[in-house]
Amino acid sequence: MNEEGKLEFEDQEEEQLIEIPPKERRVYSDKADRSIFELYRQYQKGNLELQPEFQRLQVWDNSKSSRLIESVLLEVPIPVIYLSEESDGKYSVIDGQQRLNAFIKFLENKLRLNGLTILAELNGKRFQDIPKNLQDKFENATIRIIEIRKESAPDVKFEIFERLNTGSVQLNAQELRNCIYRGRYNELLKELSGNKDFQFLLGLKEPHYRMQDRELILRFFAFYHNTYLKYTPPMKRFLTKEMEKYRNLNEAEENELRNVFKKSVKLSKIVFGDKAFHRFVPGSNEDPNGYYEKKMNKSLFDIIMFGFTMYDENQIIPNSDAIREELLWMMTYEKDFVNAISGSGTDSKEKTVTRFDKWLQALKKIVGTPKTEPRTFSLQYKKQLWESNPTCAICGQKIHIVDDAEVDHVEQYWRGGKTIPSNARLTHRYCNRSRPRDDIQLDTGKKVNITASAIHIFQRRSKAEYPRLVSKGEKTPRQAFRIPILEALVEIGGKGKINEILEKVEIKMKHILTSVDYEKLPSGVMIRWQNTAQWERYVMVKDGLLRSDSPKGIWEITEKGRKFLEDSKRQRATNSV
Repeated sequence: MNEEGKLEFEDQEEEQLIEIPPKERRVYSDKADRSIFELYRQYQKGNLELQPEFQRLQVWDNSKSSRLIESVLLEVPIPVIYLSEESDGKYSVIDGQQRLNAFIKFLENKLRLNGLTILAELNGKRFQDIPKNLQDKFENATIRIIEIRKESAPDVKFEIFERLNTGSVQLNAQELRNCIYRGRYNELLKELSGNKDFQFLLGLKEPHYRMQDRELILRFFAFYHNTYLKYTPPMKRFLTKEMEKYRNLNEAEENELRNVFKKSVKLSKIVFGDKAFHRFVPGSNEDPNGYYEKKMNKSLFDIIMFGFTMYDENQIIPNSDAIREELLWMMTYEKDFVNAISGSGTDSKEKTVTRFDKWLQALKKIVGTPKTEPRTFSLQYKKQLWESNPTCAICGQKIHIVDDAEVDHVEQYWRGGKTIPSNARLTHRYCNRSRPRDDIQLDTGKKVNITASAIHIFQRRSKAEYPRLVSKGEKTPRQAFRIPILEALVEIGGKGKINEILEKVEIKMKHILTSVDYEKLPSGVMIRWQNTAQWERYVMVKDGLLRSDSPKGIWEITEKGRKFLEDSKRQRATNSV
């Protein structure tokens, strides 16, 4: 946030075409000239909404208002005022709020004229003080009015309102929505913008004076209602449709939105603190030190807030360190993810789906992983290493901020390395990312360069329980997963969640899984061996070894599967004799 209290965003939406069916492109409008007194009467009846909340944005001073009054009395033509007819028959002012406000203040004797150059004798006078003939002349003055009728398509109306927005301070999209879609939803956005935890995350001390905070809340609710899979660009239209659809939401809907917003804000603060919604940029060859962008990243706001709606607090808080580290890891290593949260076109369908998919998969893996063998070192341990010696173990240079540090496994986790202090070293995120992945410690204690042939030789010599089956490209074949899956299921009581089963399978097969097995698939969502294991599960269901009617996400062994496992064990015992 800059010194003036303006929220600055890293990613800006590109202008995109709005596809409106030809039959909906017509604008229905009426020319309805009215006297100033008639407009005032409609205002008194509550039929004319002036949006007083906007007055702090573009208030005319007394001199400017006085010159407008003088122009009316001199019969100088006044610019057209545009009104929008609402579904209840009332009208909102789209363009001309300050002019109408000046008229009303004068009629209510709240404006004392000053700065007049032609009718100078009226300076210092209120409406009640000017001559009767001038009072009548003012009240009966005709103002050109154009009404945009409610039959006009909402998308067309919004575009027209943007073009008619000619005030001294032009309204942004959210300010226009606030003007057009007054109602219960609008009031909720206003209320939640005052949430202190939310203001902390945005670096604000009070609600934003141009409603940028309200638009962020609207983004959150729009994705919450529609999910990212139903998002259709442009973002401006997506948010406007959300505002229109839920304009008059009921009390139950309002409470649901309020509660889910507060929960996501609370968890964002607990997990990420004041770095929430800010992109971390890793170091480079020239400078290994990483840093946080000062500008806020809307794309990160979307996925973090949405992700936390799917879990309870007791699922997220115990995993806070792992979640924080995972996002830092993705902003360092995941090129597709980084591309989806930065650069131009971040509000495109492709980038939106990519970043949501990747983050939700990562979050699901963390929250669903049992605590038998953590994959990452704790944030507390990382801080201890950094505070005792903030030197990168790879490049030898100082690591300036703790979030730019990673605790790396000396013996890599995917090769069986333990997440314990004796197997830890502190590195720059950039240096850890750039180091050769063939830097592995084997049982001999010697550091060797692992090639494909060396892996094959090592695996032939290992005491792996499951024989090495090699398919083209050194990918472990699907059939090799059958026995480990059955054994894992028996060990946990016959059925269990996918993540729980796959973790046990990985432990059983770590001596035969190859570097190819640990590659991510082209989709970027799943690791190759996990995908192969799930295909084998599909075949096992077809073969009757696993139940086909288990709940989604649950694998369960059948009696046939148990018998198959026992027969396999007997066969292996016979072969070993």
